[in-house]
Amino acid sequence: IWSPGAKGSKPSPYGATIRALLQAGFCMGLYLNLVPYFPLSKFTDPSYHEWGFWKKLGYQYMSGFTARWKYYFIWSISEASIIISGLGFSGWTDSSPPKPRWDRAKNVDILGVELAKSAVVIPAVWNIQVSTWLRH
Repeated sequence: IWSPGAKGSKPSPYGATIRALLQAGFCMGLYLNLVPYFPLSKFTDPSYHEWGFWKKLGYQYMSGFTARWKYYFIWSISEASIIISGLGFSGWTDSSPPKPRWDRAKNVDILGVELAKSAVVIPAVWNIQVSTWLRH
């Protein structure tokens, strides 16, 4: 996969690394802004038990949504480190001109998780590398 052949020169990991670092920064920023409003510690607070069903359900959804962003951050940082090392390169696209693909280290598809149409889709886009390993 490293052979450039007719595809051009050796691929540069810098663009993909910057994209992964920007994604990590966005994920951490969103997490840090949401966690004061939806901390998981609220579940043990006596006032939480006095809430109605819909308020509890909404809070549970938002606290779960908030907690996921710290995992997105960690996976984005690890993806960036693997890409910059060169180990994240997974080949060339079939487009013209061919572009390098840097998805070997990808471990989560954030939009795939957040916009999943069913629960069946989530294991394929959450913890992708472990899911692939278990499948094979």
